[in-house]
Amino acid sequence: MSHSEFEDLFRILLDRYGRAELQRRLELLVDSLDVKGARGLAQKRRKYGGGARRIGRDALEYVNEMELPRRRKEILLDLAARFQRKEFLPAAGDVRNFFESQGMDSASVKSRSAVAQRLFFFLSSLTEERLLAIAREPAYCGPVKLEPLASAIKRSSRARHGSGDGPGSTGSA
Repeated sequence: MSHSEFEDLFRILLDRYGRAELQRRLELLVDSLDVKGARGLAQKRRKYGGGARRIGRDALEYVNEMELPRRRKEILLDLAARFQRKEFLPAAGDVRNFFESQGMDSASVKSRSAVAQRLFFFLSSLTEERLLAIAREPAYCGPVKLEPLASAIKRSSRARHGSGDGPGSTGSA
């Protein structure tokens, strides 16, 4: 293929998909190649300043590429958008707690972004009903949304321990 043929094809792709999408797909392609040449290209890009490149995909990109029934994908896209805005599992601790509540290993959770693919891969395996329940559950929205629950627990604890209803008490006031 000549240089001009390549440019013509590239312009067609650029017009059809846009620069960001072409860059994203090229990076995915290079990342998926398990050959020394691809790794060498990535090393040269870093060495010679080929611009800042994201490693990995964000939650929305990951979910967009999934082959799922329409409704489940819509729910996952909503969760992914909320995840990126930190409105769904806003801290690494929230992700750890979510994994534990689902019986998953949470020891490897160091940051939210590092486990986004793992999280959304798991979520994609759930039924539509379960996804909707998770999407509506305020407990997965982080500490700000948990304040009423935390306050109720504190009040309950104070009432139990402060009223003499704890272990060893007679229970009379």
